[in-house]
Amino acid sequence: MREAKKLYYYIGEGHPVPEPGRYLVNMGKKGPGTVYLITAIVRTKQKRPVEGYTCYTLTLQRLDGLKELVVYEMQDGICSVWVKGEEAFPCFAFDPKERRSLLKPRS
Repeated sequence: MREAKKLYYYIGEGHPVPEPGRYLVNMGKKGPGTVYLITAIVRTKQKRPVEGYTCYTLTLQRLDGLKELVVYEMQDGICSVWVKGEEAFPCFAFDPKERRSLLKPRS
């Protein structure tokens, strides 16, 4: 079994908070990447909070072989992801200093 990975996860206002036992999928420019199982979640107090976002520390377990079972849909800038028919949480690279996804061009 692989070692657990920790990740900061920023959530904008009005978005659902991840729950242990659910899937998280890294999303990149080429589509879905690694699939993880969320094993723990803790709300994280930041030294420099990002306005409009709440930060959580997720403990993740990498799941190999599920990338092929990921289905995703981008509609009006909103990404919906499913793994094995179960709704999952998308994860995009995010720069908290600039308050934007690293996948989106600067405006």
